Amino acid sequence: MPKDVVLFGNLPTKNFYSDTVVPVERVRELTMEPIENKRKAGHPHIVGSECDVLYVPESAAAIERKLDVMLTCGR
Repeated sequence: MPKDVVLFGNLPTKNFYSDTVVPVERVRELTMEPIENKRKAGHPHIVGSECDVLYVPESAAAIERKLDVMLTCGR
């Protein structure tokens, strides 16, 4: 793959509302896996959401916590 092609890793953000389906520690694992793999390969990459983040008002704190983990992992 040419180095001018940026690879994109998708996370299951539509399920971030649920700590049962996607606990915070799993967000960390899911985020770091593509970051580590792409770094080893020396390839440019982006890690982002597979789709829009589903907004569930009663789960807003959990969703924000998981987005924070996703956005700060690997820095």
